[in-house]
Amino acid sequence: MNHFADLRSRLRRSDDERGAILVLTALVMLLLLFIAAFSTDLGAWYRQIEEQQRAADVGSLNGISAFDRASRDYFEANGISGFNQPGLAAADYIAAEDAGIQAAIATVQGLFESSGLTFSGSASIIPGAILTPPATPTAAHDTVATLVADDGTVITITRTFVQNGIGLNGLPVFIRAIEVSVSADGEQFFSNILRDAPTIERSAQSLLSNCGAACDNPVEFNPPFQGFDASGRGDGFAPLPFDSDPTQVGFEEIWAVNHHSWGQAVQNFGDDRDRPGQIICLRTDSVPIGQECSGTPNVHFDLLYQTSNRPLDYIAPDGKIYFAGRNPRPNAAGVQGETGLVCFDAATRNYCGTPFAPFWQQTWNPGPDTRVSVGTGGNFDGNNWTQHINVTGPIAVGDRLYIFSQSGQYACVNASTMDPCSPGGPFDLPGVAGVANYPGIDDEDPTVTQGELSADGSRLYLTQNLTNGNGVAVHCLNVGGATLTSCGTPRTIALGTGGDDNLTFTRFDNQQRPTGICVLNVRLEQHGCVDTGVNDSSWGGVEQISGLNNGLNRLGQANGSWGGDTIEWQGRRTFFAGGNQDLVGCWNWETNSTCTDGVGSPHVENGGAYLSVDSAYTGTLNANPYGFELISDRCILGLGHESIFYSFDPVGFGPCVDIQTTTEIQPCQCSDPNAGVRWGSVTVPAEVIGNVTFLEATISTTADHENTGVAGLIDVDLLATGGVLDLTPLDDLGFTSAFLTIDVDSVITGGVLAFDEQVVVDLEISVLPTLAE
Repeated sequence: MNHFADLRSRLRRSDDERGAILVLTALVMLLLLFIAAFSTDLGAWYRQIEEQQRAADVGSLNGISAFDRASRDYFEANGISGFNQPGLAAADYIAAEDAGIQAAIATVQGLFESSGLTFSGSASIIPGAILTPPATPTAAHDTVATLVADDGTVITITRTFVQNGIGLNGLPVFIRAIEVSVSADGEQFFSNILRDAPTIERSAQSLLSNCGAACDNPVEFNPPFQGFDASGRGDGFAPLPFDSDPTQVGFEEIWAVNHHSWGQAVQNFGDDRDRPGQIICLRTDSVPIGQECSGTPNVHFDLLYQTSNRPLDYIAPDGKIYFAGRNPRPNAAGVQGETGLVCFDAATRNYCGTPFAPFWQQTWNPGPDTRVSVGTGGNFDGNNWTQHINVTGPIAVGDRLYIFSQSGQYACVNASTMDPCSPGGPFDLPGVAGVANYPGIDDEDPTVTQGELSADGSRLYLTQNLTNGNGVAVHCLNVGGATLTSCGTPRTIALGTGGDDNLTFTRFDNQQRPTGICVLNVRLEQHGCVDTGVNDSSWGGVEQISGLNNGLNRLGQANGSWGGDTIEWQGRRTFFAGGNQDLVGCWNWETNSTCTDGVGSPHVENGGAYLSVDSAYTGTLNANPYGFELISDRCILGLGHESIFYSFDPVGFGPCVDIQTTTEIQPCQCSDPNAGVRWGSVTVPAEVIGNVTFLEATISTTADHENTGVAGLIDVDLLATGGVLDLTPLDDLGFTSAFLTIDVDSVITGGVLAFDEQVVVDLEISVLPTLAE
């Protein structure tokens, strides 16, 4: 009995325990269900937070851009400089603010509509109070706009002020900003059995850091120097560019001195000898290019001195032009025929205060018994031209100017004073056992010498035509002072005597290093070089350049040519003036062969390309090239017979654009008071980018960009950046102005130039608003 009672008691306890376990299991399962439901919704809420944050970021950034554009448009339309204009009328302030906030609302609303929201109602706007500088903004100055989407999402757009550093006046800078707030109930799937969905609110603020500025800086691109005629008013040997306006970058004038001129006659011959040669001046910044220079007198300046047939005239940076001359008038002692150095000042349009430094006495007999046949323009033909000046120069080394006589002497002049150096000469060329052993060619040939300076300016390599077909003497001279010293025994190149035909040039290796001094006789189609070693390190024997004679023989053409001068470009190419062949030859030192990439050249013969400077480049004129001048990094200006000017790109052979233009630029003024100025990026217009083959930009602190370029902003390839140059580093450097230099090469397709007239373009500096962190 007791046994069964005990059993029943046990059974009752087992049923109770089983019921408790079931209850506990149910509770645990419910708890797990709640956790799973909450976890699912919690993940959705985090995703919604991220999405709303991205929406607020994008909305605020686009909103501030829209606000800035609209307010600026209002100011521009009404002739107002901005919110910081002194005495800005309240009505204009309010209207600009309203235009800005309406644009911001429309932009933000459009972004949210593109994401699927709909808005049946319009925004409610509470305008802020007018802020009068330098008052500190408060919440009362904020403009608040509220948008409610049909699903209950609330979007608040607030135009507010944010402190952004210290202004130029030392006061805090407050920059307009757009804040976008997005408020929406969280998505809810299972958690409503536990709680209501939370309200998720995310906001972002974008401000006009760098003030969101935009401003234009006009830049002029001149048309190319396609060729123009100086109308025979000078028969210059080489162009002499002069920067007549120091406030502008580049040069505005081209000068030329009539060579082989009789100068001002001292008696009436009754023929062309009574007409003096001239010094001429033409404009390069005119439209069309080549108009006469201004000044009194205007452009023709009579030569008062006779000039050499083979001059080495030189123009100093201050505009003083130096050339060898003979004085046809008697000096104070009544002596005629003094030869020496002449100085003409392009800046004052007159001869220098000391116009003439005489050194030699030359036979002077202008009587009828020495008259010879007369050609046009005062050019005298025949073999008895005894009146010709037999001095040439100068070669400039710093302030010292060296001139040379045909007989193998030299003299030195101080350019700044036109006084002889101390000592000034004349002296015999060093390294020669007596002048008689190395005489110049006789009086009937006008050419005396040509010269090339070493890369470091310490050596002068002088070439001298010798008598009786004995070739050319090459002198190596140290130019450390007024007196030249020998740096090696003169070498002889076995070329025939051909004064007008011998062109002196420097030889380079394929690494652009000078390695020799050469002479090319274009008439004989022969040449020779004296080895100077790499970078003028030695003085060696006479050699030849393989292929050069044949490669440039088009310049000679059956002994029918006279030569001009040469010019080298970056140690990569040398150009040879072909005289009356009307061609310019080109030798490529990188390939040690003739140039073959001249897209502007119609003459390709013997595997080489020649630049034709005939009607394709100078209208209907034959240039007959004499000499050259490098006028920018990628443009060579040439001068031909009867003063025909022309230009060519050393790579493309086409006429040059005035490819280097420099303009002063300033950062953009911020809209808000006290904010100062900001730099952003400068953009070259698409019409320029699409019409050039080379576009580089340099930022510098002065117009002399060669020496003051800003690190990281030198020779930036704008074609690679789509024409955009980032200027923001200038903010950190504290620049309030800078100089922008742009190098441009024009596209030449089928003879058509990108710039056939002067073009003025606006380089826009724009500063994009940035998202606040």
